[in-house]
Amino acid sequence: MTWAWWALAALLVQDPVGDAHGAGDLTPPQAPAYASVAPFDLVEVEVSDTVPVEVRIELAGIADPASLPVGITLPVIDVYLGDGGPGERDASLLGPGMAFPPGRGWTWAVRVHGDGAVAVRARDGLRVDVPAERQGDAVVVTLPRAAPPEFRSVQAVTGVYDPFGEDAWRAFRSEASPWTFATPRPAPPVVDVLAPDAEAQTAALRTATFPRSGGLLERLVWPLVAVVGVALLVAATLQRWRTGRARRAAASPPTGGEAALDLIDVADLSAALRPDGRAPGAASAAAAPDAPPPNDRPTHDPPPDDAGPDDAGPDDTERAPREAGDAKGNDGTADDGTDDDGTDDDGTEDDDEDGDVVRSVVRLDTPPSRHG
Repeated sequence: MTWAWWALAALLVQDPVGDAHGAGDLTPPQAPAYASVAPFDLVEVEVSDTVPVEVRIELAGIADPASLPVGITLPVIDVYLGDGGPGERDASLLGPGMAFPPGRGWTWAVRVHGDGAVAVRARDGLRVDVPAERQGDAVVVTLPRAAPPEFRSVQAVTGVYDPFGEDAWRAFRSEASPWTFATPRPAPPVVDVLAPDAEAQTAALRTATFPRSGGLLERLVWPLVAVVGVALLVAATLQRWRTGRARRAAASPPTGGEAALDLIDVADLSAALRPDGRAPGAASAAAAPDAPPPNDRPTHDPPPDDAGPDDAGPDDTERAPREAGDAKGNDGTADDGTDDDGTDDDGTEDDDEDGDVVRSVVRLDTPPSRHG
């Protein structure tokens, strides 16, 4: 089971279940009320980050045969909270007789039992009675508002409650007893200590020193490592997807409209833009299929200088009026040298303006080229 982790901005420390046996050599009390040691077995301690601070202590089970005010009869519980600041104490309150590892200590301590709860401030020894409430197999203690909601470490121990003792802790015996635990060697009167495993608990009770509780940064190391690992995995997956998509796009030929517009015939485009839908020069060619090419203008041989009117044949007689009409124009008026649109006639026909159609294939995504 995870011993310490950071969740929802609350300090939560967990303890293995079923280790309420001290350093492993405790003999439980023989009275029927102590038939189960679950009331001494720590499960977890949670410290809120609210004001006022709430400390929730969960046990493996709670029995209250004496019907005491808080709702618990058998155990006494100490919780020590540290914030890493000045004024911390490096020894527990009187009773459990535990010390803190170097660099660790407590600024506020809570002691709770069936008759009530008290909070103690380290720097001046201030003792304040505080409310405690049983909630199922847990006891919730509310600290004074002066306690800061920025605790970085937590330690906890359980023992046998002595309502007649000065410090509420009952000492162990060297021989079996109906009202307390027995141990064959000297040991602090602690039944369970908040520790990651049985080995750490045994070492703590043999030396009467709390286990080294992780500070804030130490508790966040593995969660941060997990977050960074997940982020790297997501980034690698996205990069692989993008690379594969780019390779597929490069290997696939263009489809649909892209392929249709990739290549285009210049003459077809010109025909599409003309009103009659034909390519340049197609209209005149269709109207006069037998007409000579535009650049080959028909010519007439002039009559010989010595030819007279009498020498004209029938064809010449018919040709003269027609040529006279052509000289004036179709409507019989003289040709003024201008086209119908009012521009000067350059001596070429309209179809000659289009010139010879140069058919070529170009790409639309390249700059236009010049065609002769």
